[in-house]
Amino acid sequence: MKRYAFLPIILIAAISWPAQTQAQDRLWTVITASYDTLSSCSLGLLDNGTLRLVCGSSSSRIPVDSVRSLTRPGTSHFWTGAGYGTLGGAVLGGIIGGATYEKPNSTSGFTLDFGPGFNIVGGAIAGAVGGFLVGGVIGATSGGDEVHDIMLETHAAKVRILTDLAGEKN
Repeated sequence: MKRYAFLPIILIAAISWPAQTQAQDRLWTVITASYDTLSSCSLGLLDNGTLRLVCGSSSSRIPVDSVRSLTRPGTSHFWTGAGYGTLGGAVLGGIIGGATYEKPNSTSGFTLDFGPGFNIVGGAIAGAVGGFLVGGVIGATSGGDEVHDIMLETHAAKVRILTDLAGEKN
């Protein structure tokens, strides 16, 4: 029985562990100096002070100095937080459950003593549920939109920032 006491903990952690996702395209919302908004755009190559944007099926070129800001929506980290919370809560709950075990007093009649295993498993399950909830809330509130307001930057600084955001290495 003692060998399998941590099996539920491993099962809970495996179910809620965050799945690895593939890298998504870096799609930006570009706001120009004239406050035109270009949504879901990929940043292209910079050449001669011009930024190439691919927005959906259309492609356009705009001067670097006419870019006011770029925004990329952030993603929720609920499952990452919930996974770490579940794992941490299960471990901490199991430790607390094992530490609170007391051998039953047999003066009250017939008693069954299954050892500290039930306390450990019960504490791990309660800790995993609590950790899942707390970690999920923390994960969901972390991360936000990535915003780059470059209107007041110099031309050279704008080129450097846009080059970094486009993923080019010069």
